Amino acid sequence: MKKTKKIFNWIFKGLILSYILLICFPHLLFANKLDYKNFSVYYHSNDINTEELKLVLDKSENLLKKSELFKKEQVKTSSFAMGTVNLLFLPCCQEKHLL
Repeated sequence: MKKTKKIFNWIFKGLILSYILLICFPHLLFANKLDYKNFSVYYHSNDINTEELKLVLDKSENLLKKSELFKKEQVKTSSFAMGTVNLLFLPCCQEKHLL
């Protein structure tokens, strides 16, 4: 009984540790990376049009510049593209971020 409980405990701790590592380092799950201005975009597919993505990032930066909280020299944003349209911004585990 104790041995089964120990094994279950180790498996559970391993799963929790894996989950925490993936939350802090999600870029490990993505094959491709695009660095553009202050943005780092990680994505899976080779079908993503990088020029179109750069236009979206330029529009995003223009919107951010209108904010009183935005300071270009302090912002480095990582973005994770889950598909061709859906972007998920995860500022967690970064040194500097907007919020």
